[in-house]
Amino acid sequence: MAEVFAPLPVRDEVVTAEPGTNRQLMSKPFIDWLTKMTLRVDQTPQQVHAVSLPDQEAAIPTSSLPITNQSSSLFRVSYYLRITRKAGGSSKVAVTINWVDGGENCSVTGPEVTANTPASSQGDAVVIHVDQPPIVTYSTTYTSSGDPTMQYRLDIIAEAIG
Repeated sequence: MAEVFAPLPVRDEVVTAEPGTNRQLMSKPFIDWLTKMTLRVDQTPQQVHAVSLPDQEAAIPTSSLPITNQSSSLFRVSYYLRITRKAGGSSKVAVTINWVDGGENCSVTGPEVTANTPASSQGDAVVIHVDQPPIVTYSTTYTSSGDPTMQYRLDIIAEAIG
């Protein structure tokens, strides 16, 4: 269960006099509150990169999801794919996320979106452990028949979580 965050100590003094001096110090209730807030912020996932690719009409070759200056090895990669224009015939598209963990090439591929309607979508999130330096890639497979061709949008976000 998540820790309940205490409200701001509005009825407490912000500063107190240091005994025997003329110095003013932050009061203990405010120090405690700010310390807890800082710890909570430090534990919050941080977006490290996002990609938004509207109006795609072909497979996306393996592309880097730049994750730089990160000491974290644990990431959450989320994606959202939606058909934005149906094909004249049939169509399908799927997303693949790749990374290296312990020297092994790992990947996850989402289900193919085969319903040929602009409301068809698919999204997911995967938690991954990545070797340093973190290298994460994405790609799509795409098939479309008829005129016009199917069009889709793809949004991907990577967050450092640990």
